[in-house]
Amino acid sequence: MDLLEINALLQDIETNQELLRMKIGLWSAWPILRFNLAALASNLAIDTSEIRLSTIEHISHSFHDAAGFLRVKHPHILLYVASSNRVEQKKDRYKDIIFDELLRYIPTYFKIENINNKFYLERSQRALYPSQMTTSGIYMISNLLSRLRRPRSIDRLADSFFASIQMVMPTSKISRLHIRKVLTSFYWRKILYRGLLHRVKPRILFLQTAYMNHALVAAAKEMNIKVVEFQHGIIDRHHPGYSWTSPAVVYKNHMPLPDLIYVYGDYWQDELSVNGFWNKELRSVGSLHLDQFRLQHVSLTSNNSISSNNPRKIVVTTQALDVDRLISFFIEFNKYATLPVELFIKLHPRESNRQPYDTAFRDHANIHIIAGHEAPSTFELLSSCDYHASIHSTCHYEALGLGKPTIILPFTNHERILPLCEQARGYALLVRTPAEMNQIIAQNRSVPHNISTYYFRDGAVDNILKELHHELGGVIDIRNPVDPQ
Repeated sequence: MDLLEINALLQDIETNQELLRMKIGLWSAWPILRFNLAALASNLAIDTSEIRLSTIEHISHSFHDAAGFLRVKHPHILLYVASSNRVEQKKDRYKDIIFDELLRYIPTYFKIENINNKFYLERSQRALYPSQMTTSGIYMISNLLSRLRRPRSIDRLADSFFASIQMVMPTSKISRLHIRKVLTSFYWRKILYRGLLHRVKPRILFLQTAYMNHALVAAAKEMNIKVVEFQHGIIDRHHPGYSWTSPAVVYKNHMPLPDLIYVYGDYWQDELSVNGFWNKELRSVGSLHLDQFRLQHVSLTSNNSISSNNPRKIVVTTQALDVDRLISFFIEFNKYATLPVELFIKLHPRESNRQPYDTAFRDHANIHIIAGHEAPSTFELLSSCDYHASIHSTCHYEALGLGKPTIILPFTNHERILPLCEQARGYALLVRTPAEMNQIIAQNRSVPHNISTYYFRDGAVDNILKELHHELGGVIDIRNPVDPQ
């Protein structure tokens, strides 16, 4: 089954079997499992063993965490950030592309960093706005406590959920043990996060991917801290982290979900509201990161002039999926190219093994392999390309937002992105063969402004600050931003 089929199946069983009524403490337990189970069932999980910290490295960071915990001074905002978001360089510092632009307007903040890729650690040490803590200590302690003890109620919940899943997916690899592990981890991490939040006392929590951070969300809501999620990736009506339907509304107050979701544009707001669950939580604000590249590099009102004398510059963003098929596709594409092309293959941030690409393309001087943590960044590449290509990625939408046409490659899970071909007809294009792709790139295409801004609204800083002004009042000074020292 693909992800769309799995999502529909989960929607059916949670409604028919009333899975949302089962609780762990104050909270409905099913949301804690839902995305995790969908990722396992679809076999889309990426092996991150090579980019994770070792136990010794976690211990080392835990000592730093203790110092940050003791020095905290009751900030206005707590930010849960990811190391891999520091992808842009500003002089000798690295900028978190999701949140840092806002911190110029917010006097006090506290960052807790999830080190999701150890290859970004050097950037964390040279951060424009440094983190005061990492999640290493919390994760290590919660993992230890999970091994030592769990409430008996978790065993009963795990048995019930396992039985429900087995009824509809009897061949699934999802185990009773895995369900217990996920629920026990939530139980202990929520307790630890409550302790952290009691010490920090923020008014607002900013984070991404709330559907993977239920313990932090639940702890914040128990302490009346407003939870604001910033969009990350493709979040649509079929995404298992968001695809709640109208029957779930009666359980909403007991689900560990954000109070507000800041989405990139009206398209995403329309998508998430379709199922009848999300409503007043959605805010169309834009993207801080994309806005900067619109201002710096892109004129959406002018046509791209592709000279016949210059090679077509194509940026391919990978998904760590179907690597062999993707390589074969571009070897053939390059072999039979009818025009000069220059190909930049930018690896997914969690794709650590570049060896297959280096080996396959070593004799192709016009094909460049760039690791996720290496410069230039994805947006630097997109803002100066003629075409973008990927399998299923937020980069399809980001390319359109930057005025660039995007190509959908016919590999695993590409079906998820196919509606874009109809929505942005002529600017989002499915190719089935390398020959088709060669035909497409021969044409000059410029994405209209109204399409770009449908996916990514203009003016993200102003839009977000207006939203925050309601929560923080005079704390925010829009007229006098302060740059970091």
